[in-house]
Formats: sequence, C-alpha cells, structure tokens
Amino acid sequence: MSKNPNYTGGERFNKLSKKDGYRSRAAYKLKQINKLQNLIKQNQNILDIGCAPGSWIQVIKEITKGKANITGVDILPMEKIEGIIFLQKDLLKIKDTDLKDHFHLVLSDIAPNITGIGITDTQNMIELLNIEIYLINKYL
Repeated sequence: MSKNPNYTGGERFNKLSKKDGYRSRAAYKLKQINKLQNLIKQNQNILDIGCAPGSWIQVIKEITKGKANITGVDILPMEKIEGIIFLQKDLLKIKDTDLKDHFHLVLSDIAPNITGIGITDTQNMIELLNIEIYLINKYL
C-alpha cells in the first residue's frame, strides 16, 4: 500500500471488484499479470496456493472459460466455486494423495497474517515462500 495520502487505488479497486463480482481486488492484479505474461491457458492443470477468498480462481476460470482443471489450497475456508477443487489444509500437511495431478501452472498471492513486528512478519513470509518453493518443485 502506498504511503501517499492521495493514493486511492485500493478504494477504487475494492469498489470495482464488488461491481464486477470478484471476491477481492486481487483479481485485477492477476488480470494485469496475465495480460503481460499470458500464463493462463485452457486445458491446463492449475494450482492456486493460498487461494482464499477465491478471486484469482474466479479470474482463472473466466480466462479459461471453465476449460482448465483448477485446484485451490488454503488453510482458510473458501466459499464454493462451481467446478473447482478446493483443499482446506495447512500447506505443511499436504500429502501426495491430496494433490493427484502435476500442474502446468502454479500461482500464489499468499501472505502471512501480519503481526506488526517486522522481524516476525519477515520470517513468516520467508517460511511461506520456502513451503511454496517446495510445492512448486514437487508438483510443477
């Protein structure tokens, strides 16, 4: 978030996400990434790590017109999205039987809960990133 007192981007995207039916403003971040990188394609197996509340999955489903196998994993609950496999589980407790496929694309917008203590927040983020790297190496 910008420290500029005139910054209103977050508010604008919050309103836009509600209007467009996305679960969070993060949907527009993935749309922008995909516009630049063209990563998301039909007929892919796609894994979204840290998927709650589900806005990235909404975007993936929209871009692929529902023609992709999409799996989301998060420790937090997520309201059902039709045609999506959702696993509510701690990333450290994922077993091979939980994720049966290898994936063409692994996406993540995961972040730890912020404590406000810089060193703790940094360490928590590093731990999450290490878990993600492990999962990417294993399933991508």
